[in-house]
Amino acid sequence: MSSNYQINTAQNVTLTINAASLGTRIGAYLIDGVLKLGYILIVYNFVDLAWDNISFIGILTIPLMLYSLLFEILNNGQTPGKSILQIQVQSLEGGEVSIGSYFLRWLLRVVDFTIMNGLVALLAIAIGEKNQRIGDMAAGTTVVNLKNKTNHSKAILGQVSASYTPIYEGAEYLSEKNIAVIKKLVNASSSPGRNAAVKKIIPKIENIIGEQNHSRTPILFLTDVVKDYHFFESGIQDALDFED
Repeated sequence: MSSNYQINTAQNVTLTINAASLGTRIGAYLIDGVLKLGYILIVYNFVDLAWDNISFIGILTIPLMLYSLLFEILNNGQTPGKSILQIQVQSLEGGEVSIGSYFLRWLLRVVDFTIMNGLVALLAIAIGEKNQRIGDMAAGTTVVNLKNKTNHSKAILGQVSASYTPIYEGAEYLSEKNIAVIKKLVNASSSPGRNAAVKKIIPKIENIIGEQNHSRTPILFLTDVVKDYHFFESGIQDALDFED
């Protein structure tokens, strides 16, 4: 079974995370293992063994070593196994996972999967509160279930509390139509064309709210804009500014 838990962000927003179950993560790992085995068979059967040993070993081992890292970076947190079973690496902060975080969780595969033949990863995920292996803990990530998900995006785009502090005051100038489009993009997960659409819409949003110098990643920027819009639309700010 998957595990639901809640975390509080620095912006006082509570996120409900639907973490992928241990069994699903093992299943994705096995699917990826089968694909790696297929690659090994292809190399042994079709690559000229007359090549020098160093070249042959490089062709065989480098793609296998970088398999998870490259797929997760290029495919929005999903290896083929994760994609098939509809699970995804996501940041605990609610934004996009940085390349540095992907690299760190990949680097610590040595601890998670090499030591004691993967027992470290199994115990960490099974015992840990947030279903994280050691690499996830270090990188600030977890693996979420995209089936019937209550993921970061939907939680972030919900209601905000009176203690919430808006980041972009210009968000109040956005229209309901603007917000609806942004929500669709944020919730689109790894849908084809999503990244291109995000890059296209961000300059337009920045122009409307009068903010071009933010340092947020694209998805985190959009989610912050939506939260700020809801904050102003909810009337919380009017109540805080109310004078007798």
